[in-house]
Amino acid sequence: MSRRLGLCLSVAGLALSACGTSAGGTSASARALHAAVSITERQGTAHFASMNRIRSRPGNQGTITVSTVGDVRFQGPAATYTTTVTSPGHPVTPVPGVVLGRDLYLGLGGANEPMWHHTHLTSDYAVFGIATVHQLLAADASVTEVGRTTLGDDPATEFIVHDPGGPIGQAYITPAATVEPFELQVWVSRQGCIVQVAAVQMVVRNSPHFEATSSTTVTLSGFGEPVTIVAPSPTATG
Repeated sequence: MSRRLGLCLSVAGLALSACGTSAGGTSASARALHAAVSITERQGTAHFASMNRIRSRPGNQGTITVSTVGDVRFQGPAATYTTTVTSPGHPVTPVPGVVLGRDLYLGLGGANEPMWHHTHLTSDYAVFGIATVHQLLAADASVTEVGRTTLGDDPATEFIVHDPGGPIGQAYITPAATVEPFELQVWVSRQGCIVQVAAVQMVVRNSPHFEATSSTTVTLSGFGEPVTIVAPSPTATG
């Protein structure tokens, strides 16, 4: 994996981060969010699209855009997707991926004929793009129900979850990077499903020093549609 592509996937990999959430006595806002998580999971599957814009320093690469589209199966969890990295002066780089539980397969030879590399996630896959099921169910005193709003033309309820941050939990990221505390926005449809998640996150690495600001929006749709997710073959362990 090239250093540039590895960096982009690492920062975009906040979707697989091992961030935590605080817990306490169950609040009304937390109960409402937990109910939305359960209702969404019961749909079985969803289509997701993520747009992630990254600015880093040191460096003068400008804004790197990482877009991901795919399908997720909440039980497992499992996902199949393609991530496309674009940045000024570089060709578009598509990277297919498959997640089965904590097994991660990345097609690093290109989207048409990928050379699949197999590694293991050190935390659960974030089926909600920026957060795992466990993170949202563990969130309690950190949850605030903002109120009713509209998402596009559809009514939705907005929640904010304060996340204290933590280390990025991907096996292939070296040296280790840390996510600073951030506010996670969650929108729930009137049917009770989580339909959008967004956050602005700061990633810091100390040796050598590096900072990146990552602005991410994830949308979920097509709940309950058939999804086939299988391990690619052949693979190399990396």
